[in-house]
Amino acid sequence: MLQKHEFAIYVRQNFVAHQLVCIADSQLVHRVTHVLRLKTDDQLIFFNEKTHSLVTIRAITRKTIEVFVEKIDTNEVCAPKLVMQLAVLRRDTLQEAVSSLTTLGVNEIELFTCEKMQRTWGGQEEYDRLYRCMIAAAEQSKCFALPKLHKPVELEQIFVEDGSEFYIMCDVHGCELIPAVLQAVQENKTIKILVGPEGDLTEPEKNIVVQHAYRKWRLTKTVLRSEQAAYLAAGIVRASI
Repeated sequence: MLQKHEFAIYVRQNFVAHQLVCIADSQLVHRVTHVLRLKTDDQLIFFNEKTHSLVTIRAITRKTIEVFVEKIDTNEVCAPKLVMQLAVLRRDTLQEAVSSLTTLGVNEIELFTCEKMQRTWGGQEEYDRLYRCMIAAAEQSKCFALPKLHKPVELEQIFVEDGSEFYIMCDVHGCELIPAVLQAVQENKTIKILVGPEGDLTEPEKNIVVQHAYRKWRLTKTVLRSEQAAYLAAGIVRASI
């Protein structure tokens, strides 16, 4: 018999274990009953930035659902700490990148602007849209510890040097990355990965990055798109655990 899929839904509310809770949020009730089509006695997961709770549906009305909180767990944060420093890409591409990086367990996403940036940043509205993308990715992947998403700053403002960190600038002309990542993971170093925009960083910008203790590391011998480089670099780190 196939195991029933266990859905996960982001909610801001905090729960207490072994309590009965009545939920009257109309959007949440509609999603549970009409979109996911869950019934009485079905289980699902509610999560927020800190915890996730396994709940059982006990009763459903037209406007409410009543759930029993079976247990609560603290969200597991992937280690070692992984910070993705990503240029502001085209809107759709950036949304896909942020979503995929969430599923890969990236801890922080630091956005930056640079010379070859092809558009303007969309302000708080775009930030909120990206945050919703992260939530959707967490619901799908069940990687509940959402990355800390930083609003864009200029390239020169993202550098905070720390001797316990391993700095990566993705560059097709760099050294082979995997052996160095394996060592950094074993030493539990914070890993920072910098990925430039469509069309790459300019040479003066690369020089600025190198001056802040970053080395050029090669992911493949072929030229990747920015979002591909970000996925692959993050995947290499997480696969090295």
